[in-house]
Amino acid sequence: MIGDLELAALRVEYCSLLSRLYIGAVDADLMKLLVKDIRSRARGAEEMNARLSEGWFQLAELCAEGDADAWAERCSDEYTALFVGPGIPLLTPCESHYRSGRAYGRHLIYVREFMERAGIAPEEGATEPEDHISFEFQILRHLIEKQGENKEEEKWRRNKDKFKHFSEKPGKGD
Repeated sequence: MIGDLELAALRVEYCSLLSRLYIGAVDADLMKLLVKDIRSRARGAEEMNARLSEGWFQLAELCAEGDADAWAERCSDEYTALFVGPGIPLLTPCESHYRSGRAYGRHLIYVREFMERAGIAPEEGATEPEDHISFEFQILRHLIEKQGENKEEEKWRRNKDKFKHFSEKPGKGD
């Protein structure tokens, strides 16, 4: 059975990984990091969630078929096709687009206000808005880390609930 501290540490790692995967083109260094000890990561995930573990095992099989540079190139091509173009991108990684129908919508203001209350500052040199999915994984990572410090666990639990609440606010027209 996995304990609360181990679960929190794992969640921090997953938030960091997902943040990095969604911020831009994937490089070979990230692919090498992802593949390192992937089978032990898959076995470790079995304790928490069978589907998560299955996904890691599938990723391990796929990664065994090629080198990190080839996988990085394929992932970068996929990222470009989904989020950049050519032409109009298939998806946008910013939440306000889905909430208010446009980029830099009202939901971005909600995220910024929440960050200010929670004492979270954008990373230096950040180029994406705070409602970008990569940045929102960083917010979650920060909240999980603060909760794990136990000094103000109840405060951070409330902040996490508030983050969840405004993330569920009605979409268009809000």
